[in-house]
Amino acid sequence: MATDTPANNESLYVVPAVSAEKDRLLKQYTMKNAVYGWTKPVPDIIDLSSTRNVLDIGAGTCIWSIDLANTPEVKVRRSEVNIYACDINPAILPPTVTAELGIKTFEQDVTKPFPTEYHGIFDLVHLSFLFICLTEDGWNKALENVCTLLSPGGLVMMDELDPVFFKEGKYERSATGYDLGKSMTGESWIHKLNSLYTGFIVGNKFLVGLTFLLPDMLERAGLRVVSSDVRMGGIGKVVGSLTGADGSSLAPYVDSSIENMEFILSQFVPIMRKMGTLEVPPGTRVVAEEDIESILAEVKEGLRTEGATCVGAFFVAKKI
Repeated sequence: MATDTPANNESLYVVPAVSAEKDRLLKQYTMKNAVYGWTKPVPDIIDLSSTRNVLDIGAGTCIWSIDLANTPEVKVRRSEVNIYACDINPAILPPTVTAELGIKTFEQDVTKPFPTEYHGIFDLVHLSFLFICLTEDGWNKALENVCTLLSPGGLVMMDELDPVFFKEGKYERSATGYDLGKSMTGESWIHKLNSLYTGFIVGNKFLVGLTFLLPDMLERAGLRVVSSDVRMGGIGKVVGSLTGADGSSLAPYVDSSIENMEFILSQFVPIMRKMGTLEVPPGTRVVAEEDIESILAEVKEGLRTEGATCVGAFFVAKKI
């Protein structure tokens, strides 16, 4: 993990490449596919039969790249398809599995210029869940870099989450965004969850509201959205009442969604504490260990007994 605090960077992934994080990313990928009703790593609008050069940015454990390499349309053409995967933290990239599948991996910060040999060669670029990594300037640079990497008419596929949580049936978002003060200020466990999770995102100048901000950002970078879908997701008990885009139940993901949030908060809270930004609610700094433990216990119980909903979206955009 980088030693600088997130606020000093345009791009930074704060979660270490430990086994728990690798397991979390796998479960997150599986649940995300269930939410969108995908049985393969790309939506139907993307034609894999003619795709030759693919890049997975922020690849992490390379689960998407591995899934793509094993997709029938790609597997039968493996000698013709070049799959690349990069991450800001090379320690999390799995060298053995990727080598077996011919996936070429390299270290790369998406906000920094990519090697010139990659410019203009990719038919498909994939990015996922970078809302926890990039500032507004970081996003603008990242999307400009993606456009540079794409071949004429090439596609970028990306999915993101709005890190603001609501009780079931209480979803509130205007055309211009969320009332973050209202979301974080209150006495309920969900206000405390937002104070920690949304507060971390806001405090480090990462973006909230990518599900509605990205189309314009993509357009400015020279990429036009050709397909998208906005879906309701969740954490904890409420997940049991949600269905994916294909109508299947998301109930199998109740427990893993709670574990996911617990692990993320276990990374966020120490950073916020060190930076002096651990405030629940905003303006009320939390210092005592017993108070922190009490807040986390209340959040966990709330997720177990009630659960929370949130909004995610995927976009496929074409180089103009």
